[in-house]
Amino acid sequence: MAALDGKTILLTGATGGIGAELARGLAGAGARVVLACRDLERGAALARGLGARASAAPLVRSLDLASLASVRELARWAQGELPRLDVLIHNAAVWPRQRRLTAEGFELAFGVNHLAPFALTAELLPLLRQSRARVVTVSSGMHARGKLAWDDLMQAQGGFNGTRAYQQSKLASVMFALTLARRSGTALVSHALHPGVVRTALTREYPELWKIAPPGQTTAALAAANVLRLAADPALARTTGRYFNGDREQAPAKAALVAADQDRLWNLSEQLVAEKP
Repeated sequence: MAALDGKTILLTGATGGIGAELARGLAGAGARVVLACRDLERGAALARGLGARASAAPLVRSLDLASLASVRELARWAQGELPRLDVLIHNAAVWPRQRRLTAEGFELAFGVNHLAPFALTAELLPLLRQSRARVVTVSSGMHARGKLAWDDLMQAQGGFNGTRAYQQSKLASVMFALTLARRSGTALVSHALHPGVVRTALTREYPELWKIAPPGQTTAALAAANVLRLAADPALARTTGRYFNGDREQAPAKAALVAADQDRLWNLSEQLVAEKP
């Protein structure tokens, strides 16, 4: 694993679980970490804890992924204040049990897990390409059970199923990572991964999942190490458009590989985020 001295890395979802462990690993490797988080107090506390191990003081910036206005505000700050951005890690996610909406009226899982990372990447694309950056999208093995409901992406028709909405959003996130790689060529590197099965706040609305420890359960620290590898391993700078399960490259679900569907989702995502001021 290469040192990250002098590298600037923007991380979402840093204040708990895998994200907090990842922030510690990035800072320990010498990176200047931008902690993009909704809870600024928790972000500041984490930044203070990282100070002793970081070669560059972490930065804490406000980001509410349920608001495209917040996404754009962060992007404007980054474009104005960061001379380069070497890695963008989309780690934050939600898994709602009941149907809820973002500020712009998108179903929460689809909005937070897919549309917000899509919009943030699009806004930062000039900076990312200038830096020949890596974009790491934390998805889930549950994407393999996902299906894009093209006529009802916002899950408004019929009874809402939170797991179905989450699976759809994670399929979309894998497709986004692969399409970004295909459309960017050598301008940047884009990978997606399932970091591992970890008990974090993501599943707080589903306590029944943990009555019996699921097969393959791991720790937040080990899952974070899998993400860190995609951000820092020199060997992975020469590849793009891959999906990883933990520390192993793996073929994603077949539904994620259909180029026509990738482009359809990309174009629709552009339209959805462009329609909202």
